[in-house]
Amino acid sequence: MEVTRIHEGLWRWAVAGGDCPSRAATYLEHGDHMVLVDPVLPPADADRERFHRAIARDLARLGGAVSILRTHPADAEEVAEVARLTGGRVIGPEDPPPPGMQRLPLAARHEVAWWSARHQALMPGRALRVSPDGVIVAVPGVDAAALLAVSPRVVIPAEGPMLCIPAP
Repeated sequence: MEVTRIHEGLWRWAVAGGDCPSRAATYLEHGDHMVLVDPVLPPADADRERFHRAIARDLARLGGAVSILRTHPADAEEVAEVARLTGGRVIGPEDPPPPGMQRLPLAARHEVAWWSARHQALMPGRALRVSPDGVIVAVPGVDAAALLAVSPRVVIPAEGPMLCIPAP
């Protein structure tokens, strides 16, 4: 498991996917509210124990609600396990967003992207990817320009690397 602190209250963790790109998730703090986007579980080893300890520590420190946001319908078992672990509420594309988060619908797809203005973070799920040379690539049917119109400082896809965008 690779864990990256982006800035205070915003983290990304990724789990190697074998021959596939790494699967990534986002952890955000909005006041005392913990938000997890597309959570993935590390393998059942020391990384899983480390993950459980970190989540328990942050739940105790924050003391507020937990929202688990999904951008796509895959990985339902892992999401359910994270919900059991945290006592969090799973929020799908049709549910009202939690405080501080905005849903960005994706035309012609059964997915959404999530935006946090506080953290200037865009979580596009599998709709956008970052190429090895740092170029944002949209899957067919997704308007990347419309998603990037929120002017993110970081793009955290559900697969592969993230992209930090320098300040203008």
